[in-house]
Amino acid sequence: TWNVLALSQGYVSRLALLRTPIPFGMAATNSLGGRAQVRWEGYPSATESGFKVGIDVAVPLAWSQVMRSRQTQTRPYLGGRLYLAPPLKRYPRVKTDFLGYAIREIPFEPWLVGQTVYFQVWYEDPGSAQGAALSEALRVFVYP
Repeated sequence: TWNVLALSQGYVSRLALLRTPIPFGMAATNSLGGRAQVRWEGYPSATESGFKVGIDVAVPLAWSQVMRSRQTQTRPYLGGRLYLAPPLKRYPRVKTDFLGYAIREIPFEPWLVGQTVYFQVWYEDPGSAQGAALSEALRVFVYP
């Protein structure tokens, strides 16, 4: 507050910086000429539901699968790069819509709180020589 009679004034604030999910790496160009982008929604929490990971600009009406790892690497795979190091956790597949978008809810185990995990999405690409492709990757800090 401002006090006209005071010789000085002060300001107090509190700033809380949350680490939001950060995409990294680059997806290879798919058979339709796009680069699949990893998408997310919600808050990455082990106690709250609603965090989702998915894909956009993939091949329409194709199966996709979200994968998770606690380590990264960079290795050529399916004409692009695999950014996740084994062991991988694979979530149930989901089909992309007619625009190449799909998303899946991701529950976090309580022991992941305070750790960084990494996601990447595999998807079918029947028009490519490999028959499948990978998105870019996503770095996520897990909150309580």
